[in-house]
Amino acid sequence: MKNFKSYIGIDVSKSYLDLQIADSQIHRRYPNDSDGIHKLMDTIRGVCGEITLLCEATGGYEKLLVQMSNSQQLKIIVIQPRQIRSFAKALNIQCKTDKIDANVLALFCKHFSHKLHAHKTYPLQEELRLLIRRRNELVEKKVEVGNRMEKLSKSDRIFASYEEEKVFVENLIKAIDKDLKEYIKSNDILKKQHELLQSIQGIGFKTAVEIIAELPEI
Repeated sequence: MKNFKSYIGIDVSKSYLDLQIADSQIHRRYPNDSDGIHKLMDTIRGVCGEITLLCEATGGYEKLLVQMSNSQQLKIIVIQPRQIRSFAKALNIQCKTDKIDANVLALFCKHFSHKLHAHKTYPLQEELRLLIRRRNELVEKKVEVGNRMEKLSKSDRIFASYEEEKVFVENLIKAIDKDLKEYIKSNDILKKQHELLQSIQGIGFKTAVEIIAELPEI
């Protein structure tokens, strides 16, 4: 059994996780919460050989699964939905159910996992990532409001409303910038990483934060 490998596809939704082991009839469904994932892990522990898990990126519903898989030292790969859609199309699989999707993920894992990297979570960077992404959302909102204001005259009744919104968004951005600085300053590891990145010519505060948050593996 030393060289035996097991490939497991996990279809992730907001409420459920559907597990399918490649080349088997084993299909299980678990709630997508801490207790459900613990039960899923118990099932996985009974599987023989080297185990590889694979799921799709779902905009965050897979986050807890990935974190708990990492904590259990399990290899988990997260791929983009378009890759699975293309694979299913190549297999001429047109029906869609959670069980079928899990099976397609398991087959994809079996055939392509050797070409893909495991997805790692970095707890220190998780909060930082949420903050920087929220900041980017607010910056986009500020630009959007500014563009609308350019098309108006200051005498227009609605101009003052947009102006208030812009000031409000700017204050939210300032608050997040303060949080980012305090968060980095409060952790020696993040502080050293940030100082090192800023020592590189052309990398400022915000760019250094984004690199730490979005590319912690470097």
